[in-house]
Amino acid sequence: MLVFAMLGSLVFVFEWLKSFRRSVPKLQLPTRDDRASRNQGEVDLTKYTPKPKDFLGQLAYLELSAFEIMTSEIKFAPTTTEKAELSEAAAKSFDKYRQLSRRISALGVDPTDAMDPYTERIELFHSRTTGLDWHETVLKLYLTLGFLEEFYRKLSVGLPAEVRADVDKALGDKTIYKFSKKVLVQAISKDATLGSR
Repeated sequence: MLVFAMLGSLVFVFEWLKSFRRSVPKLQLPTRDDRASRNQGEVDLTKYTPKPKDFLGQLAYLELSAFEIMTSEIKFAPTTTEKAELSEAAAKSFDKYRQLSRRISALGVDPTDAMDPYTERIELFHSRTTGLDWHETVLKLYLTLGFLEEFYRKLSVGLPAEVRADVDKALGDKTIYKFSKKVLVQAISKDATLGSR
């Protein structure tokens, strides 16, 4: 008897679950060629821009942590030329941090107070994207720092004009990207295994 009661309950549950399938519309992605069905408009990021203190605190710590990564990688650079060029890129990254730090101070906020709430999450991000060797770390800097700096540049649209101008100026230097691209292209051309990785 108990077995029949359990089977009856299971049948009821399955029938109930199947009723959801009938009521949910079937979704389908448009084909790649069907451009008309895709969102062609730009997203207005103004409403997503954090307050200047929060925005600048996160970005300043990102630049400070990038400087730290670059300086720690100098000793692993394969050649003296690459050590010197990475040192120059690190100095430019520290200059970005300084410019952002000055802007935070101009808001009447201590830069370390603005950065402190974001240190843990940025450090966690860096720990999860650590390269296995020098070349992977250079690639990480090229990709992640490039992506994040461009993201912050786009997100700055909601900042006051003078703050946005300082962000654009600070993020204007591209030394690390030029260095990374040159080093990686040269290394990959000499080592097929590195290229495959």
